[in-house]
Amino acid sequence: MPSDDLLTVTGLTQQFGGVKAVDNCDYVLQKGRLAAVIGPNGAGKSTLVNLIAGALPLQQGSVRLDGVEIGGWPAYKIAQHGVIRTFQVARGFDKLTVLENMMVAPLDQPGESLFNAVVRPGRGKAAEVKQVARALEFLNMFELYRLRNEYAGELSGGQRRLLELARALMGGPKLLLLDEPMAAISPVLVERIGQHLLQMQRLGITMLLVEHNLGVVEKFCDWVTVMVEGRAVVSGTMAQVREHPEVISAYLGREVVSATG
Repeated sequence: MPSDDLLTVTGLTQQFGGVKAVDNCDYVLQKGRLAAVIGPNGAGKSTLVNLIAGALPLQQGSVRLDGVEIGGWPAYKIAQHGVIRTFQVARGFDKLTVLENMMVAPLDQPGESLFNAVVRPGRGKAAEVKQVARALEFLNMFELYRLRNEYAGELSGGQRRLLELARALMGGPKLLLLDEPMAAISPVLVERIGQHLLQMQRLGITMLLVEHNLGVVEKFCDWVTVMVEGRAVVSGTMAQVREHPEVISAYLGREVVSATG
């Protein structure tokens, strides 16, 4: 019987020197969730995401995506398998246009193959036409269509964040990892990005956010996991995790009051 679980992390442990950033962590994420991982500074949230994405070598434990063991794979191979990530500081190619930034995102494009370039040049061209149409569709979705011919380096911080999200969709993610997507942007744009995340969820994309803004988590995320000292201690809705005694003592008691008034 098919499982609804997209991501399964078991016994994940990562040590830096004598410090365990992630300590025998278990985590399960179901398909279609817009989920968040929250917790105090140093709880291991970003390390967890880095291990899932292959940005750190796996020391101990298992990471499975759709039943396939991806733990320990190189980052490029994990991306090819459908795990795409964004970063705290939006990244892009400043000297390329917005549309060109979109066009470099798809993986394994036919036009990149030497064989296709020499023997079947039409195949690469046809694929490129389709990718351009797809890129323009996503740029329109993120209200960046009018900026398609502008250089990415000329965009505002908020526009660069939107471009990063649009570019991530070009990779066809099964799982999108978002590291503090609301960092250093205005409240108006926070709301706008949150609505875009909900729109992406409706498209069937599973997302996992590392986020410090608990108001954002409360409003947009349907599943929340709290990490404390390298372990995932509780998962549920924000209302459910807020009542957990270990969470209250470690983190949420003070922070939720301030976030929700």
